Parts: sequence; C-alpha cells; structure tokens
Amino acid sequence: MLPAVPVLLACLAGWVESLDRLERSIVHLVCCRWHGEFTAWLFPAAQDKVVPVVLLVAVVGVVGWRERARALRALVVALAGWGLAMLVGDVLWGTIAAPRPPHAYETVLVTPEELATCASQPEALPLRGVASRSPSFPSRHALTMGVFVVSLWCLRRWAGLLATSYGLVMLVGRIYVGKHWPGDLLAGVLLGGLVAFALWRLSARLPWWRAPAAPAGGAGPAAG
Repeated sequence: MLPAVPVLLACLAGWVESLDRLERSIVHLVCCRWHGEFTAWLFPAAQDKVVPVVLLVAVVGVVGWRERARALRALVVALAGWGLAMLVGDVLWGTIAAPRPPHAYETVLVTPEELATCASQPEALPLRGVASRSPSFPSRHALTMGVFVVSLWCLRRWAGLLATSYGLVMLVGRIYVGKHWPGDLLAGVLLGGLVAFALWRLSARLPWWRAPAAPAGGAGPAAG
C-alpha cells in the first residue's frame, strides 16, 4: 500500500496543476478576449449588491399579490439562507484561506497602458478594480447568488430564470474585474443553492406554510 502513496500524490499534484491552468485560461478568456466597450460597462455594473435585493423584493411582491404565504416563505428562505451561507463562507475562509488572483499572478496589469496589452500576455492578470485581501474561496457574491436564484426558482420558474440570467452576468463579472477564480464562483453558487434548497424543503414541514385542511365531511350545500 505504501509504494502507491507517491503515485497518488503525483496524480493529485498533476490534477491540481491542470485545474490551475484551466482556471487561468478561463480568466484570460473573460478578462482579455471578451473585453470590449459593452462588457467593460456591463460586468462592473452587475457587481452592485443592491440589484439582487431589489430583484428579490420585486419578484416576491409580484407573486405575493395573489400568493402571500408562498411569497413570504420564499423571502424567509432567502434571508435565512443568506445568513447561513455567509456563516459557511466565513468558516471556509478561515479554514482554507486561498489567495485571490491578484496575489497568485507574478504580473498584474493595472494601468490603462498595461491593460491594453492584455491579449498578448496570457500569463498576466488584468485587474480592473481594487485588489481584496480577504480569502478567495468561496466567493461571497456567488454564495448570495446561489441562495437568491434557488429561492426564486422555488417560488416561480420564471423568477428563477430571471435571477439566473442576472446571476451569470454578475458571476462572470467577478472574473472580469479580477476578484475571483472560476472555482470560487462555482463552489459558492453550489453551496448557496444547496442551503436555500434545504431550507425550502425544511420550511414545508412547518405548520404555517401548509394549506389549511378541508373541513371533515366536505362543504356540501346547506339543507333546505
């Protein structure tokens, strides 16, 4: 058994190196190949944390016009899920403490002149914002988006599709501005979504979300 350990470690190291190359390739694609006037406006604009909150409240308000209990349930799940997801994120930040992209690249492009050479420097990171010192894994934006998307999807499918569309733009924007690795975002969305889905299923067991039981014997017509 022991001779197999170095082989397993070598395979693991090779897998990690391949994953790192893949993530760097994705970062270069998003930051440099997808760069343009429209994306330079769209991706940073989608980073505003107020947008998902407004989206959540607006959708809950629309659905709540006719289905107050279901809308309130989605709102409670979203808020509770967000708080729990932030707690999970803090635990992982303190345990893993993975560096963000600006601290993992030897060359970081910051000035307009440097950013203009982005396409020809796949080994460099274009940084379009202030570098954060907090850990990278998982992304808190992705945790939040995972919670909100699943909460709205459970509320109504059209709401989930709307939230997913916005969420994809926001998450790709986190790569574009140089804040996170793709793996940080994927893990955050999955964790946040799992938390929201678990809370939604759990909330179905609570009595105040259940439909009232029909009276025994039904509601037949009154005797004449």
